[in-house]
Amino acid sequence: GYAAIPLTALAFAGLVNAYNMIDGVDGLCATFALLPLLVVGLLAWQAGHHSADSLLLIATALAVFLVFNLSPGTRWRPKLFLGDSGSGMLGFAVCSVLVYFSQPPQMLVKPVTCLWLVAVPLFDMLTTMLIRVREGDHPMRADRRHLHHLLIDHGFSVLNTRRIMVSYAVAMIVAGFLLMPQHSYVSMAAILAVFATHVTLVCRARRSMLHALPDGLGNAAA
Repeated sequence: GYAAIPLTALAFAGLVNAYNMIDGVDGLCATFALLPLLVVGLLAWQAGHHSADSLLLIATALAVFLVFNLSPGTRWRPKLFLGDSGSGMLGFAVCSVLVYFSQPPQMLVKPVTCLWLVAVPLFDMLTTMLIRVREGDHPMRADRRHLHHLLIDHGFSVLNTRRIMVSYAVAMIVAGFLLMPQHSYVSMAAILAVFATHVTLVCRARRSMLHALPDGLGNAAA
């Protein structure tokens, strides 16, 4: 209807920013782009869609990039980074694929299922912005209030932080597909409930971290 164009524009702006914001630990942004592209690519291949090969080719390129992004930085395997343009491009690509394959006649996933496919970067962006506003900062200010920073500040290694967040993303994707046979309203209610739980747990974890800091160091954690 009339809301389709502004909602689609909002989706693109949101996901481009979400993927840019999640790019704070090596491998996170590319992996969170690889997962939905690989899932939709496999669905397209199963359905015999002509874009399946292109999607799987992009997924392969991302997998190769991850080999170098997660590299220790040796002579034969140099370390590569996305940068803002790279992370933004991945957000745009993922959104393009999800919008295209959630609409007839090539519909492979429900629009609400798309939210599950990008839940972690989307949740992280919205939660971080809420915390920033709540603590009196600009919602787009760069800081260490993201989920990956919170996990690291609570003592998790970078490797374990990456494992936790990727496992979280995989679990959300599986949940989204398990809910696909249900009415879209059921899936939407479920993801809103998960988001509310996510916000609550992240805010509590941040408060506990700030309370544990010596006086005067609370602002440094931001």
